[in-house]
Amino acid sequence: MRNAIASLRGSFESATEQARGVLSNAAEQTRALDLVLDNVNRSSAAVDQTAGRTMDDGRLELAMLGSRAHAIAARRPHGTYVERVHAFTESVAIRLEATMEAAVAARQVTLDQLFTFAYEPITGTRIASLGRLFDVSRVPDQGFAPAKFATPWDSAIDEAVIDVLTRAWDEAARTDFKPIGMFVADLNGLFYAYPRQKIAAWTGDPVADNMGNRIKRFFEDEYTLRVVRCGLGLPADSLGTRRSYEAFRAAGCELTRTADRPWGGYVYARDTSIVCNEVVVALYVGGRRHGALRVCYDPSLI
Repeated sequence: MRNAIASLRGSFESATEQARGVLSNAAEQTRALDLVLDNVNRSSAAVDQTAGRTMDDGRLELAMLGSRAHAIAARRPHGTYVERVHAFTESVAIRLEATMEAAVAARQVTLDQLFTFAYEPITGTRIASLGRLFDVSRVPDQGFAPAKFATPWDSAIDEAVIDVLTRAWDEAARTDFKPIGMFVADLNGLFYAYPRQKIAAWTGDPVADNMGNRIKRFFEDEYTLRVVRCGLGLPADSLGTRRSYEAFRAAGCELTRTADRPWGGYVYARDTSIVCNEVVVALYVGGRRHGALRVCYDPSLI
């Protein structure tokens, strides 16, 4: 893993210098930026081959290097895949926000509820409530492993949000950027909505369930928290896990909608040993930051 990251860093810095040095010829600059992303993705494939389950620090370093490469490529329109995926993800985010705003307008949920970041494990009689999303007949009374959680608001909006993601997944599947994952999280990394195509029945097999049923789970590694909190500013980096909305506000995080929606492009090594490219955009409800939408796609695409 260390060797792969070192190789990635070296090729990235070399390609970055090439990109910086080419100022007069747009075609040459495009080729240099393509080289940046190509090096990132080829090195990410090496990580996948040499490390079955990557460590969190390596995953974070890979992601941040990938983020820098995508940021360089995004400075000017070059027709890269990250530009196209970003435009697609932005359009889905707009639909998701409209769906959540409609739920508030219809009094299915209140804004106060949506910004109450409190969590209860789904065990015992609560397990049946997830039958609205997938088959829970094989879930033991003690609950899921890893644990799944409910909030004061997720059951009021998740089916409508899932419907938006399900349609978006079908749209993405007809494109050539080959989606791998699509999910919505709050600011604490609770992934409460996936497309129906990515929500399988609970089997009790840890490997199968980790791959096929990740909804209502926390992902709290440093990389995940950093991307779902993108755009909140430096104060968010030191907040830690499962914080209240008031804690984000007290820390001075940027929680109000800005003119430009925060987003990022990354190279992501998942805990399932899959490496992918990823675009993350911020989500707002009532003009306030609620969470993030993540779209993962084929790492071979530049």
